[in-house]
Amino acid sequence: MDDPRVVLLIFSSGKMVITGAKREEEVYKAVKKIFDKLNELDCIKQVEEEEELEI
Repeated sequence: MDDPRVVLLIFSSGKMVITGAKREEEVYKAVKKIFDKLNELDCIKQVEEEEELEI
C-alpha cells in the first residue's frame, strides 16, 4: 500500500499482519483503507447474529 506506506499480509483465516508503519495512526488508516476496498469488492462475509464466532 502506498499511502500509508505499509505491507499487509491477509490470510484466508481473516487474520492480518501489517508491517512498516511508522506510527500507530498509519496502522488504523491502512486497516480502514483495506476494509473499504475489500468491502467494495464484496470480499467480506457478513456475519449473521445466529452464527457463533470463535475468539
